[in-house]
Amino acid sequence: MASITRDAGAVHSYSSATFNASGDGRDVAYAVTVDQDGYVYLAGSVYETAGGENIWIGKYSSSLSLVSSTSFRATGALTDRAFGIHAATNGYVYVSGYVRESSGRENAWLAKYDNSLVLQTSVTFAAGGGLADSAGAVVLDDNGNVIVCGYVTESSSGEDFWLARYSGSNLAFLSSTSIVGAGSGEDRCNSLVVNPVGRIYAVGSIADPSGKEIILLSRFSRALVLQTTATFSGPGTGDESARAVALDGDGNVYAAGFISHPTQGTNAWIAKYGGSLVLLSSVTVNDSAGGEDMATSIAMGSSGDVYVGGVLEQSSGGQNIWLARYDSSLVFKDSITIRGLGSLTDLINGIVIDDNSDLYAVGLTSVPVGENIWLSKHSGNHPISGSGAASVSSGSGDSTLEYAAGSFAASSVTVVFNEYVSASSVAAPAESSLSLDTATIVDVSVVDAVSSATLQPSGFVSVRLRYDLSRFDSSAALEELYVGRYESGKGWSLLETSRNSSSSTVTGLANHLSQFGVLRRDSASGFNSVKIYPNPFWPARGHQKIFFDNVPALSSIEIYTITGLQVQKLDDTDGDGRILWDAKNAAGLDAGSGVYLALIQTGSEKKVFKFAVER
Repeated sequence: MASITRDAGAVHSYSSATFNASGDGRDVAYAVTVDQDGYVYLAGSVYETAGGENIWIGKYSSSLSLVSSTSFRATGALTDRAFGIHAATNGYVYVSGYVRESSGRENAWLAKYDNSLVLQTSVTFAAGGGLADSAGAVVLDDNGNVIVCGYVTESSSGEDFWLARYSGSNLAFLSSTSIVGAGSGEDRCNSLVVNPVGRIYAVGSIADPSGKEIILLSRFSRALVLQTTATFSGPGTGDESARAVALDGDGNVYAAGFISHPTQGTNAWIAKYGGSLVLLSSVTVNDSAGGEDMATSIAMGSSGDVYVGGVLEQSSGGQNIWLARYDSSLVFKDSITIRGLGSLTDLINGIVIDDNSDLYAVGLTSVPVGENIWLSKHSGNHPISGSGAASVSSGSGDSTLEYAAGSFAASSVTVVFNEYVSASSVAAPAESSLSLDTATIVDVSVVDAVSSATLQPSGFVSVRLRYDLSRFDSSAALEELYVGRYESGKGWSLLETSRNSSSSTVTGLANHLSQFGVLRRDSASGFNSVKIYPNPFWPARGHQKIFFDNVPALSSIEIYTITGLQVQKLDDTDGDGRILWDAKNAAGLDAGSGVYLALIQTGSEKKVFKFAVER
């Protein structure tokens, strides 16, 4: 028997929920907050069949059941997005972002809702530049005033790092301030936090004299008077930014974001500063050479641990959700990566920890058609250790069951994993009879994980299975492997799966024990290794071109909008399997924000991929 142990507060035990609007486009949550009654609120945007991309706010119970949701659309016909949300102790929920007006310009937007998501009032802010203004985050200070940060576009200086103060009661404007960088790049505030005595810490990016955007941390008084700043620059020449900030009980400041590296692409970056913004320590995370790794969110646990969420671009599986835990000195403790069922991006945009030490993370997950809002709950108050840990019988010790204490009525559960038995030797269908709505399954390596019907989990458990690529045909790729669950009368279903190439394991989330197998999801031949990156394409972060890698030699790519309008046609003229696109249409104009379709064709074979542009 082998026992599985995790220390208290580990990030691995979790459950999740998704939200899909009426359209098949990109639905994403950018921020999350928890109110004093334990309800979870999300803010972001959804692509709706009637109305395009609109602001969306959702309210969930602590068990991740949707209570209510609402959307907001401005007078313009284009994009509206919410980037910040704060549930105040006064019972109201404050949301910030931007709206596209009928004139075509983007204005910063701030709104106040009651806890049933009924809109109370909203205001917009427009600077003098006549272009884009946006509010990126929102909090309440110790006097009950609303503090928002973001950027405004001035006619004389371009995009400037911006903070504003509003009345919490009626959103009356009180004051604002901005910071202007030395270079010609963009200056933006992405996140802020207020300490108990009213000091405001705001982080983002600022342009240096060379035009490179570097990390900026700033401290303001309650009246928005700038007190001190600090900058951080990585060794590369690409743009950098701090995306999130948090405070510990000793007044230290923790920031998370990304820096550039000459050979490693973009690295996730986490740093600890003193209250006067003196750097104490920093760490970077790089998963694959040339990839885009980013920390987008940060929160402090009650035990002093630091939780960081974001995205890692893994060589074996694209851009995946990433959640990690560090101690207060930024020494790594543990982490998890999660990949969705689609071929686009999976990422975390925001995290929050409630009074029960449970962590909620939000972002988006890729599905076979489009991208959906993703919400997860990681139970910090249920340590995976002691008598509540799983007892596992396994010939090699490589397949395991992990679950939080209290997941089963019994104090211990025994599960038998029969390594790599043939499909015909268990009560499962032959490969030829497998069917699934979301994928075609080929090649099955069945592992028996059957428990008593009376010992089923009350929530989600993690089933980790060892795979052996030699058991599949020679074209099998790691990103095609999934944990599948077979149930009599229902057939096979794919589970939400993460992959670890170093341990040759795949891990799926299951809320019912049955027979599990390592299944391969079929892809069109010739297109198994195609990668599209950066995805999404974000010019504001220094992205210059979109790479279509590992395409069949001498193939062509036709790029369409989600509505079917052709934007550009590209060809692999030199046969090297790589095609670059500058994100401009056939007329030489920038392609706008949204989801795009790439039809890749070689000879008689073709396949459609989805990717996104963020401007």
